Amino acid sequence: MWKYYITFCLERYNRKTNSDGLKQKRLERTLSVFSKAHESSLLPEALYKQWLQLLLESNLFEKAVEVAEAATKRFSLSVE
Repeated sequence: MWKYYITFCLERYNRKTNSDGLKQKRLERTLSVFSKAHESSLLPEALYKQWLQLLLESNLFEKAVEVAEAATKRFSLSVE
């Protein structure tokens, strides 16, 4: 279920809008959903990559490092 919600949030975030405030709210909502799915230990590996990409595009480098560390701990046997 988290996967579908995150996909929906990402699609909304990527929609074109003239309002910077709306774009920021969509970003905050999307990042919040990623965080809640992570806290519930229900975030698949592929979505960690999307989360990291979004954080890096948003210049949230410190948070990206935290997420990368958490993902490598959770998926320590993964090659990717």
